[in-house]
Amino acid sequence: MLPYTRQFSAPQISIGASGNGYSLTQSPLVDPSQLPNSSYNYQWIVPFKTLTPGSKVSEVQWLATTSGSLPSSNGPLILNPGAETHARVLYDDAAWAPIYTTLKQSPGSIDEITRAQLLTDAWAFIKTKKISWERFLNHTTYLANENGFLPWNYALTTNGFIKTLLYNFRFHKVFANLKLYLKGISSNLKLGNFVRGDDWSQNILNSLALEFRCSIGDTSCLVSASSSFKKFITQCQYASEGTGKCNPASPEFRETQLCYGLRQNGGDFNALKGLADWWRNNPTSNSYFPQDSESIVRGLSCSNDITSINNLINATLNYQLSPDFLQNLGDNDINGTVLYNYLSSNTASVVNSEFFSKYINAMTTSWGTEDQLNLIKNFKWPTLSANQQRVVDGAVQKISNLKDWLSSDGLTIQNWINNFVSS
Repeated sequence: MLPYTRQFSAPQISIGASGNGYSLTQSPLVDPSQLPNSSYNYQWIVPFKTLTPGSKVSEVQWLATTSGSLPSSNGPLILNPGAETHARVLYDDAAWAPIYTTLKQSPGSIDEITRAQLLTDAWAFIKTKKISWERFLNHTTYLANENGFLPWNYALTTNGFIKTLLYNFRFHKVFANLKLYLKGISSNLKLGNFVRGDDWSQNILNSLALEFRCSIGDTSCLVSASSSFKKFITQCQYASEGTGKCNPASPEFRETQLCYGLRQNGGDFNALKGLADWWRNNPTSNSYFPQDSESIVRGLSCSNDITSINNLINATLNYQLSPDFLQNLGDNDINGTVLYNYLSSNTASVVNSEFFSKYINAMTTSWGTEDQLNLIKNFKWPTLSANQQRVVDGAVQKISNLKDWLSSDGLTIQNWINNFVSS
């Protein structure tokens, strides 16, 4: 146990097809050049099992040295089925190919936990450039036949690959095709309504799925959001005790309900704004369970009415609305220009606000184009404090980093997505 608890890395097991069997090697998951010295020399005694789909899971085996071997298998060989071992598993292309074929043709022959583990390992390895984007993106296409909770929970989590791609390509020319690709791989994902059921895992997945599918323009999701939102307005607009009881949607669905509902029913903006004001004027009611208030503020950021949005920005800078509204707007502004345009017209109000840092970070959400970089680099700032200048410099660096990524990894992904959509 000590090698696991007293070293600054978990193990990585690499498996490669070799002759009539497989070669195994262990190494630290973290780049060795980034690790301090260890008396255990970053080696572990690693217990593991193997699985060939259609057969029983093997007994526990041990990798106690830096390398080992396994005999050939009658079909694809999966190391660490059920994710029981504290290690990530990296397959070479030859060992991976039959696993990928099985995922595409009969994913049910591999249990759900193992399917999720294969996906999350692949995502970890793509971020450290240990596998290619082509291989990873090909892997994700099996999701078109996946409806299990765990794989989709990994895919849709905040730092998962779907939200990462949506964030990075949000203002890129490939974004429309990216959404088509995501619609394709999620075509088998069942969408419920905005009310929780008896299965907790399905409730979690349904919450993630509805937000995701509405964000990429899924018609059925948008129709459902609009219908639920209209019921909310009818039942809640005159509520005198908050919106917790009158909202037909369960709490975990309300951000999606209110955002995409208001976006399609702009005439109800004032009603939603009135409910936000109620929560602000009743802080005691909001202190125990603030989720409703937060969902309403986020919903307001999805308005298509620029005048109303500008009024909300002004209200935020004057402490009349939660400062979270700024990042909400950064996340939901379709063109990514509203906060910049407000800054251009109201520079002093933004610069003199204690929310300057939040404002600039929100304004530059997903910015990564040359034009966006030039907007902030060439902005005619008044005299800034040292802290404010660091905020601006940090935003410039953030945009530059994404711009560089889009021209390297992003170009590979763009080509793959375009080929996927056109095939």
